[in-house]
Amino acid sequence: MFKNSTTRFELDVKLTQSVIDEIVARGKVEITGNMESADAVLIGEIIGFRVIPIAFSKEAMADRYNITVVAKIILKDLVSQKIIFSNPNFQYVEEYEVPEGVDFETVESEALDRVSVKFARSLVSTILEGF
Repeated sequence: MFKNSTTRFELDVKLTQSVIDEIVARGKVEITGNMESADAVLIGEIIGFRVIPIAFSKEAMADRYNITVVAKIILKDLVSQKIIFSNPNFQYVEEYEVPEGVDFETVESEALDRVSVKFARSLVSTILEGF
């Protein structure tokens, strides 16, 4: 579902799984891996990923980060061949605090898991609001 055009390893895997989980949780759509039996296809390309320190401790160590994920999103009706939804610059931004005595790399994977889930929730909500 998602193609990763960034250097962040496995971001596409995390986002794809989170979006699938969110769609399934809403219970209105069935997911298939077979394009021939699908009514629509969701295509995403991750075009941006940034982690920026935004706050620092007294020791001048970053303790709060902004994580930004940017993706091109297209939802296409395969029956009519029409674009149902398109956003060439879908962004999700989240702040994360790093506990004292722990560096970001230690909690990065957990932070990315949370960002993926929230990205998926935001994306699916945005798409469904259009209907």
